[in-house]
Amino acid sequence: MLHAIIPQPCDLRFTGGVCPVQRPQIFFDAAVAPEGYVLTVSKEGVRIRCSTDKGSFYAAQTLRQLQTGNTLPCCVIRDAPRFSYRAFMLDSARHMQTLDEIKRLIDAAALYKFNVFHWHLSDDQGYRMESERFPRLNEVSSFRTMHGFGSLDRSRYGGFYTKAQIREIVAYCAARQITVVPEIDLPGHTKAILAPFPALSCGEPVQPETRAGVFREILCAGSDETFRFCCALLDEVCELFPGPLFHIGGDEAPKHRWQQCDACKARMAQAHLASFEALQGDFINRLALHLRQRGKRTITWNESLQGGNLAPDVITADWMDRENLCARRA
Repeated sequence: MLHAIIPQPCDLRFTGGVCPVQRPQIFFDAAVAPEGYVLTVSKEGVRIRCSTDKGSFYAAQTLRQLQTGNTLPCCVIRDAPRFSYRAFMLDSARHMQTLDEIKRLIDAAALYKFNVFHWHLSDDQGYRMESERFPRLNEVSSFRTMHGFGSLDRSRYGGFYTKAQIREIVAYCAARQITVVPEIDLPGHTKAILAPFPALSCGEPVQPETRAGVFREILCAGSDETFRFCCALLDEVCELFPGPLFHIGGDEAPKHRWQQCDACKARMAQAHLASFEALQGDFINRLALHLRQRGKRTITWNESLQGGNLAPDVITADWMDRENLCARRA
């Protein structure tokens, strides 16, 4: 018998016949895996066995996918996730979405049993979170001079999510067994952040970008002022996201400005760093230590491995790892 259950259950057996859609009976059983469930649909009714609320929630999503009209096919399904980390990513930095659009995406992800929402909230083209500590991030960094990206729309583009809106999305996710992982991209992809704070860079003043691309203007890795700013900003973001993980970017950070910067060279000498790639590893490690003290574990993109000195507890995400460094590290 054909079915449209995504992802494919571990074990599915159709037993013949149908039953009307109805509220399931839920039985908690410690022997079932924490996110797993046993779903039985029979002419006598619908039963779910699970050991946690997550298991019952995922069984309910399977029921939604099984439903045809007002009936359910009689079957027995035993299921548990193959992967503990099942993430989807949304880039709200380059183009914002309304809260309703984000919620529709979350609903779709929950139906397919995703459990992590990776929310990309800053980039060269915009900073998308309300900041009370640094209001210039919203006055300047959250807007660009035009829509950009080849659009014919020349009007000013941008905006940001208020802290109340972010808390609303975090709560919406929690009700669907999804944890939100914020991403604040550092030290590259920071032209929007640098626009109101040029002293944080090694180069010239910039404006939020209207184009896609990789740009040379990045945060200065040798400046104590930059480090204090980043720590204060991360602290403010941490207050909004109760989950254990925090993504701080680390991708596509050209080192041209660092190579010409006395402060960056001084930091390399002080920390006995052999390369500018190692300087990025040092930068990420310092921020990871700060986040660790606040109960967060850091995620960074795979480029942060290039210096060979990334702290062992920092998680690396492979998005374009041509040298297979992530696998070699593991």
